[in-house]
Amino acid sequence: VAKAAAECDLVILNAGSSAGREDYSARVIRELGEVLYHGIAMKPGKPTILGKVAHKPVIGLPGHPVAAFFITHLFVRPLMAQLSGQTLREFQATARLAESVEANHGRAQYNGVFLEKQGSELNAHPIRGKSGLITSLAGSDGYFCIPRDCEGLPAGACVQVTLYSVD
Repeated sequence: VAKAAAECDLVILNAGSSAGREDYSARVIRELGEVLYHGIAMKPGKPTILGKVAHKPVIGLPGHPVAAFFITHLFVRPLMAQLSGQTLREFQATARLAESVEANHGRAQYNGVFLEKQGSELNAHPIRGKSGLITSLAGSDGYFCIPRDCEGLPAGACVQVTLYSVD
């Protein structure tokens, strides 16, 4: 990590950000620099770490692939764009939820969806699955967020879906 911070503009650690005895990321960052945040109010992705070593940002990603994906998409990509002077463009579509989604964790919840056009409506089908299963993102078109103060959304609710790509 010290070598990476000396040679790179950004250091990303994959896994090891949780609180188990095999999770060393926070300890390593703390020993070499400073942990700014350890844990964020979102699902998936709660054990994310943001720190700095040698005045360089260090991000500790969660080990579960879906959590790592969302943290990378929501935080790492914008940081990389800012560091390189780029501007990210995101595309969104309004869709109706095809089924209800529960969320009562006190954290912002990010859900992948696949979209289906029915007449003039766009329906968002939530993808169910644990953050350790990368297949829960396979074939998804984008994601939406349920705010941390919301206990879920009913079927038929309109959501803003952030698209992964525009065809």
